[in-house]
Amino acid sequence: MMMFGRADSMKSTSAGYTSCSNSVNQTRWRPICWAAALLGSLALLAGTARTENVQDVHIDGLAATFVAGKGNVSAIGVVIIAGSGPTDRNGNSALGLKTDTYKLLAEALAERGISSVRYDKRGLAGSAAIAIRETDLRITHMVDDAMTVADWLRGRPGITAIALMGHSEGGLLALMSAARVKPAAIVLLATPGRRLGSILREQFSRSGTHPAIASDALRIVAALERGEDVAEVSPHLQAAFRPSVQPYLRSLMAIDPAALAAKTSQATLVVGGGRDVQVGKSDFDGLMAARTDAEGYWEPGMGHTLKDAGRTAESLQQAYTNPSMPLSTGLAERIADFILERSR
Repeated sequence: MMMFGRADSMKSTSAGYTSCSNSVNQTRWRPICWAAALLGSLALLAGTARTENVQDVHIDGLAATFVAGKGNVSAIGVVIIAGSGPTDRNGNSALGLKTDTYKLLAEALAERGISSVRYDKRGLAGSAAIAIRETDLRITHMVDDAMTVADWLRGRPGITAIALMGHSEGGLLALMSAARVKPAAIVLLATPGRRLGSILREQFSRSGTHPAIASDALRIVAALERGEDVAEVSPHLQAAFRPSVQPYLRSLMAIDPAALAAKTSQATLVVGGGRDVQVGKSDFDGLMAARTDAEGYWEPGMGHTLKDAGRTAESLQQAYTNPSMPLSTGLAERIADFILERSR
């Protein structure tokens, strides 16, 4: 699984609806339809409550879920920023990723009194209506959306400060948003500490990759780093390097995560795992070196999806496809402790 390959086309889709105009007796049902439409509009404006502390909301077109902290609620609210590709607000995707990782994180934080909001990225799932053409998409669009969500969360009653918590590519968005959001804390979950080109070279050079595919991929990576378009992409590499996604990849390749981290001054927690096959110890070490005052949490058995991945290929696969698998032991508690320390 490619860490940064964006397999989603970012094309807008239309939501289904039921029209009152198709009623058999329009005159009889029109008042009820008007009332239903009014109530539906009010629900969208105010947000739809699913449980006592969970509310689905829309934030400038971004579909999101707000989870209120329970008990003694912290004044710091957390923005949970998803990783790359078509990963939704819960940590799942149509490509087979079924983890519920972000949902589990939000629920665990709520039990410790920490409120959070997580959202579907622009062009994806509930946020499909604000899609832009993939050829026009840049990493800065995703940064703008993260900042919009942070501004919304800061306006919630009782929340006076923000923590940015990004997973994988979402960690880069957290770092890029920090200057404007001015968070009280940053949490980097399985976040790259090296440039994208270096990570892609490492991924494609691993044993098990067909030599011809690896060679072609490395050629494309080098061209993109030089700012070039690559018109001819083999079918095996279309998901990662199709021409329409190349502008986004080039915008991502320009980012030096360690340099970004070095420019931040907020309290930072860097999280990594020894069973992560997408980013590794060198990424964790790079971020820690850039921010020598950061706190680190390294779990040898944790994989990229923030779950204990075991020692076999089968157990690693389970961490990507079993939403009932819990988060890595102790992870949520460590994150909650870190955030609550900023509240005191």
